[in-house]
Amino acid sequence: MGMYAPMTFIATLVMILAIVGGVALLIRALGPSGRGRKDVKLGTQTPCPHCKLLNPTHAKFCGHCGRALQ
Repeated sequence: MGMYAPMTFIATLVMILAIVGGVALLIRALGPSGRGRKDVKLGTQTPCPHCKLLNPTHAKFCGHCGRALQ
């Protein structure tokens, strides 16, 4: 029984590291893009003609209603 304790600890540690890494990847994937933040800083946003949401200037479709911005 004493031999399995270190293996259990290592397996638990590996699982925790995998979960933390997965969460970090999700945050990067789902978070705001660098270009979106740059547009906000520069004040270069385009309002949607339909719902009036401010969108980054490089966007082709509205982030809220999905309609074309052109």
